[in-house]
Formats: sequence, structure tokens, C-alpha cells
Amino acid sequence: MNEKSKKNKDIGLRIKKIRKSQNKTLEEFGKLFSPPASKSIVSRWESGKSIPSVERLQKLSQIAKCSIDDILYGTLKENILMLVNTILSYSKYEEDSLENKLVNVGNSTLRISEVYFFIGLFNDDVFERPPEHVRGLTGDNRRKAYQEWKKGTLDKNGFSKKGIEYIVNVSEDIAKAMDIKAYEHEALLDIILGEEKRHFEDMRYTNESLRDSVLSGLSNLLDNIDNFVSVYNNKTKEWVRLNNEVDYSYYESIRNFLSETYSEFSSIYGDYGE
Repeated sequence: MNEKSKKNKDIGLRIKKIRKSQNKTLEEFGKLFSPPASKSIVSRWESGKSIPSVERLQKLSQIAKCSIDDILYGTLKENILMLVNTILSYSKYEEDSLENKLVNVGNSTLRISEVYFFIGLFNDDVFERPPEHVRGLTGDNRRKAYQEWKKGTLDKNGFSKKGIEYIVNVSEDIAKAMDIKAYEHEALLDIILGEEKRHFEDMRYTNESLRDSVLSGLSNLLDNIDNFVSVYNNKTKEWVRLNNEVDYSYYESIRNFLSETYSEFSSIYGDYGE
């Protein structure tokens, strides 16, 4: 089946789903259009042998309470889920033998190295931790309970169900905010891979991650401004003050301000990494 035939078949399945949701026969469904579509025409739509006209697509979108793009390309969430599952499907290949290979993902491509970095995220317990009763066990009991718990968290292909749901939902939220369309797969992949890296770096969209990001940023600022006035001597294992144009009292006032801000923020919101 070529790409056009597959696309038409997918459109047909969506039209059939709309008809079924209305509890209509082929003939009854056709009568919703003006002029009416015959039973055979609706059947041709659903089989992917023909595509409704623009006017009938507009009517379909009104019936289904969705956009024409949703009918032609599927919803944003459906496309994101398809892209995620396509990436994960490449787990069966040997990474080394395909190191520089480009693989098809939707209507775009990815390097296999990007694919394997994404897949690696789903091989660890990064999306959810074992429940407390499992963590409290020891020895064989813990191992058996962990395996049973882990089995329930994975889909049929062995990937984290919660992880896939998280990546899809967050990516959809961002894509909507950026007004990215369901068929813009390259842009969607940028979001998906970006969210995977954020999660891998523990930069999830939670209050805790926001707090930790602020504290980490303040900590990095403190380290950075120290480099304006001193360097670390690896031989003596000491920081040595530089003789440059930076006014040391000016540096100290800025550092004290940042240190006080860090301390005050920590006292209100908690320490980094809690």
C-alpha cells in the first residue's frame, strides 16, 4: 500500500468512527449531508476509495465537533502517540549496526542515535517508583514483588505506560500552545525529544522541579561569579584570587545578595534535591 492509499484508508476509518458514534447506518449517515450522499458513496469514503468534498468535510467536522484537520490527519494526540510508538518500535534493531542511519518517523526522519537515547529513557524507573510496600521488602520477597509491580507498569512491548502517557500529554500541551498542527511531524518530534531530555535531566513540569531549577540556577550563578575573581589551583588545592579589574567589594556585595536570596528561597520552598 502506497502512502496516499494508506492516508485515504486512515481518513476512511475516521469517517466510519464518526458514523458509528452517531449510531447511523450508511444510508442514514448519508442523509445528514446536503445534497444527501448515497449509501455507496459513504461506503467508498469509509473504505478509502474516495475522499469527501470540502463542503462535506465541513459537514463532517460539524457532526463530529472536530476540525477538518482531525478528519484528514487525526488528532494532535493521535499523531504524537504514533510518533512515540514509532520511535520505540526501533528498539528491535542493533544500535551499533545502524549508528549513522536515518530512520523514518511519521513524515520526518531521525538519526538512530536520537532514537536510542529516547528508548533508553524507558528502560529505567524514571517515571514512577515502586510503591512503599515493595521498597520495604528484602531479598527474594523484594525481587518477586518488584517484578510483579514492574510487569503491571509496562505495555505489551515492555515500555512504561505511564512514561508514554506523560510524554504524549506534555508534548500535546506544548504543541497546542505553539499552534503546531497534527501533520507537522518534524516540529512534533522536536517537542517529543525535547521533553524526553527534560525528563531525563529531572526537569519535569512539577512544583518540585520548578523549585529545584531556581535553586540550581542560583547555585550556578554563585559558581560563575566566583570565576571572575579567582581560579582553582589543582596543585595546592586552593582557590587563588586574581589580580584583575573586578572591584572585590563589588563582587562581594553581589555574592552576598545571591547567597541571601538562595538561603531565603530555601527557607520558604525547601532545599534543592529534597
